[in-house]
Amino acid sequence: MNEIELLEMQMRDIFKPSLAHVLFLANPTEYEKWQGNHCRQSAMIGAYVLSRLAPQYKWRVFDGLLVCSNGEIDEEHYFDIKEDGVVAE
Repeated sequence: MNEIELLEMQMRDIFKPSLAHVLFLANPTEYEKWQGNHCRQSAMIGAYVLSRLAPQYKWRVFDGLLVCSNGEIDEEHYFDIKEDGVVAE
């Protein structure tokens, strides 16, 4: 497993569930109202965490729309973090 794969696993299996738990504990009513949707928060905070854990890479957050296979746009946004290459030293 390379460094990026390890970071992806840690973000998916540890960071994102932990953030969901913290957001729920902070305000269960709002968390339930938004049906646990915390993609934007996960991406933005996650990019910051990754920039601290692996500063040798550039990290960018992307905002987009989910598009169904029939071409219709899903109403939900998604946010993703991409490794943008090794930072020149």
